[in-house]
Amino acid sequence: MRNLFLILILACTVWNTAFAAEPSLKIDKNDESLLQELRLSPEKYLLKYVSLKVKFIAFKTNLPREAVASGMKHDTYLWLNVHPAPLDVFMLKKGADLEMKRGTEVTIYCRVMKFNTTRNVRYYLLVERIDSEEKPDEKAGGDGKDAKKAGN
Repeated sequence: MRNLFLILILACTVWNTAFAAEPSLKIDKNDESLLQELRLSPEKYLLKYVSLKVKFIAFKTNLPREAVASGMKHDTYLWLNVHPAPLDVFMLKKGADLEMKRGTEVTIYCRVMKFNTTRNVRYYLLVERIDSEEKPDEKAGGDGKDAKKAGN
């Protein structure tokens, strides 16, 4: 029994080390072929990192039933409405830019995940990082107030 416990600890350590490495966020496929593959066979990308250029539409208010059943909470996760979306897109509320404008072009860096429900298998994208395509002047309003404050 003791040996089994040690083997289990060793296996968990190896598993953690294998998935704790810095992810490679670059995929060599173009967005159209990647979107199509994610729609048709997301299991190929399970636990892998992908990046997609999408247009942000809005934050959805309610999480789907599968998300809630698998442990996601409304106060912890956001459900993003993006176009095109091969799978449902979620992200943590902590550190999220909640002031993104509708129609903004963004690049999402996310990991393909699977809901932990027993009824059906459903995959989703869990966002790690979002890069906005807006220019910095557009975000700040371009009036230079920040530069004036820094000079004082």
